[in-house]
Amino acid sequence: MSAFKKTMAVGLPALAGAALGIFGFAGLFSEPQLDYFGVKLEIDGNRLVVDKSNKCNNGPHNGCLLFEENKIGVIKFYLTGSKNKVRTCDDNNVDAVITSIHLTTKGFNDSPDDEKGDYNATLDPWLEEFAFPGVKPDGEVYLADVEDARTQAWIVNMNSHLSEDGLKRFWYKVTATDCGDKKITYVTDPRADNEGRS
Repeated sequence: MSAFKKTMAVGLPALAGAALGIFGFAGLFSEPQLDYFGVKLEIDGNRLVVDKSNKCNNGPHNGCLLFEENKIGVIKFYLTGSKNKVRTCDDNNVDAVITSIHLTTKGFNDSPDDEKGDYNATLDPWLEEFAFPGVKPDGEVYLADVEDARTQAWIVNMNSHLSEDGLKRFWYKVTATDCGDKKITYVTDPRADNEGRS
């Protein structure tokens, strides 16, 4: 696993802390606070289900995450049974691991309230500039081979656009891969809302 991917997999909480210090020092915005999101993912048949009630104010649906004004979102995605312990395919009783997380800024039906995202769409620049620095043009923010992947994956949402510019929406697609048959994947892709910084 590359150093970048290892950082993405396990070092983002530290990155969030550093970012918090930078923003506080710069004084460009109201001092942000960290907001932790634990998102449990359950395999249900051939799909991945987000075990997270809606938090969004508009266009609600299961798994929709709201990143409130002046909050940096620290997000831990974890598969059933790994909330407090990171595991790999080499561990006993591990059926799957998280192998990728992709983002998009466009709804599947081109509606701001869509429950699903369009992952073939071009990303709006704000997503990289004000939310996920380093996101790739195809929306990738986390990627790991099955051999290196774990049952947990962390990402950080800086949520730093000016709140006066309005709510910014994105969709997150999490893919888990079966440990026994790498051709089998499980996917979920709910929406999230960023309120930004005042």
